Amino acid sequence: MSKPLSKRTLYCVISVVISALVIYLITYNLVIQPLKMELASTKNSTAMFEAQLDKLASQANNKSDSISHTLAFIPNREQPDQLLLEMEQFASSSNVAVHLLELAAVENTKTTNLPEGIGKKSYTFEATTKKLEHANAFLSLLKNNKRLLTVDKIAINKSEKMVSFTVTFSVFHKID
Repeated sequence: MSKPLSKRTLYCVISVVISALVIYLITYNLVIQPLKMELASTKNSTAMFEAQLDKLASQANNKSDSISHTLAFIPNREQPDQLLLEMEQFASSSNVAVHLLELAAVENTKTTNLPEGIGKKSYTFEATTKKLEHANAFLSLLKNNKRLLTVDKIAINKSEKMVSFTVTFSVFHKID
């Protein structure tokens, strides 16, 4: 039937099998293992970048929601009559006597970084009252106003009988 392998042939077959295993192990350690590590590293960095992208996208959505929320407080046109009525209502409800509400002189409009389509008007408001609490009540009403405004300057002078104050504020409106 079949002839038994000679010792020499047996040694050659065993040495070829061992050599193939050694070559496989060397190739695995020198080529395949570093490629697997690089792949894992690339997957980790991809996951990190995707997480950063998701975070930036959610921040952009929050920012656009914030801008649209802020735009809701900006009237579609200048409304000086409405502003005058609001200031008179605030003054009467906080026991403040109004002396002046005028358009303030604008120093430099180039330095303001307003979004396109948004205008800004500055006003000066002068009033007196008997108590500082009344002036604070007026300023609280101004702060909680339904329209978007910024207070640029507040000057308060208090004497024994009277408190006078001047507020310079800016209101915003949409430009057609």
